[in-house]
Amino acid sequence: MRVYVCSSNHNRRANERVVAGLKNILKYAGLLFVSGLVLSACAGDQGVGSPLWANRVQQSGYKNVQYLSQLMVGEWVCNDEQSDIPQEVILRSYKRSKHYKRGPANRDGQGRPSMIGAEKENRQMGESRFVGRFKKDPRLVSLFTSRLTISFANNKLSYSYVTGETRVYPLSGEPVSYDDNINIAFGEWEYGKFVIEQNGPGGSVTEYWVLSPDSQQLHVRILIQPNGFSESITLNRLFDRNSISGTG
Repeated sequence: MRVYVCSSNHNRRANERVVAGLKNILKYAGLLFVSGLVLSACAGDQGVGSPLWANRVQQSGYKNVQYLSQLMVGEWVCNDEQSDIPQEVILRSYKRSKHYKRGPANRDGQGRPSMIGAEKENRQMGESRFVGRFKKDPRLVSLFTSRLTISFANNKLSYSYVTGETRVYPLSGEPVSYDDNINIAFGEWEYGKFVIEQNGPGGSVTEYWVLSPDSQQLHVRILIQPNGFSESITLNRLFDRNSISGTG
């Protein structure tokens, strides 16, 4: 596009209108770009959390992270019926991975001990060890907890679990660690979701926390990317607000 600027005073106002028009076009294009990013983020979400946050993304409250943080304050109880069973999801992922050792079926047929039976037992022990490794991972406390309490003070969100463990995340995204800097964690609001990223030698864990429109349910999607795995493990958990502790 070419813009011809006239030098005479007579046409100065015309030039100003042209420049103002260009500014409006650029501003409109920028709004379209930002809207496209938001819509893409909504479209890319699947599962329990997507309708909740797609509904809330239109609300002006999303501009105030302190307001959102206050809404998360309270005691939350895991809704087992609407949540994934961690052991089952982890085990399915393990069986699809290259680390899972598959062997021939036991064709003995007479109930006698055999090497094939021993191999089956070894596989079962391997499965148990694999799932147990996740249970011991300090980054996955939200995955296995039955209850948690969230508080907000000094621009920090605090997660307290029934195991006695506590995690505190500054809204500024300042890195924190709870195991002598073996794993580093960050927490910050992104498009209405509180995102917790945890990185360490065993891989990465990312949690996406989002409230329901009535603030009575809290959904978390947990993405686990263990080292040596080509695919991440995705789990969903839903927490109900404990009405005895308050409605927020």
